[in-house]
Amino acid sequence: VETTSATQDLMVEKFDRNDLRHVEFYRSIFENPEDIMDTEGFCAACLEDESAPAAAQSWEDPAIQELPCTLWVFGGQDLATFRNDVWRGRPEYSSAGDIVYRWNRFTFGTGAPGSPAAPAGRRGAAMFTDKERGKLFIWGGTGEEGPLDDLWAFEISSLAWEKIDLLPSFSPPPLSDFVFTQAGRRGFVWGGTTTDGMDNPYLYEFSATGPGFIRTETA
Repeated sequence: VETTSATQDLMVEKFDRNDLRHVEFYRSIFENPEDIMDTEGFCAACLEDESAPAAAQSWEDPAIQELPCTLWVFGGQDLATFRNDVWRGRPEYSSAGDIVYRWNRFTFGTGAPGSPAAPAGRRGAAMFTDKERGKLFIWGGTGEEGPLDDLWAFEISSLAWEKIDLLPSFSPPPLSDFVFTQAGRRGFVWGGTTTDGMDNPYLYEFSATGPGFIRTETA
């Protein structure tokens, strides 16, 4: 997912890991024309949305290609603040017959009396998915007060957040500039810099079944 300035010029690219090349480009439309996705440092993942409406075209038509996955985007930083918005991009067929992504924005307050729980705004968070239970997990990132080490679960059916308590002895400390990836139901956080300026020497494995982390020393 790429954004260019505040013009709502949002492009989705499909990358073939086998051929190591970009194979498709999809344009975007916004459910609310006033929404602008003008952030950097967001995290994104694919997670199928069972509540999405069925495609209008018949799958029996060989000219109709299979729709790509639903995209979920969290957080980032704009010119004013750190964000905690969630964006959902659903693929659909346009009237011209091409595939486009339709984006909806979901906003959440934090700390206000009576408001639902939600993570603080941040950039550079790790995002993991649990396809079986329809959940996204957000860990860490950098917010107004610096690096974070909290874990949150987002249920896509209810659009609700839940804070997950972690065991400090097994979980990553607050980190900046780390890298993360996911393989199956396991996620990994590696590297980065601690709040005291030290390099993080550990690899942390995330499991959605816990959910939680375990720490592994690297050579």
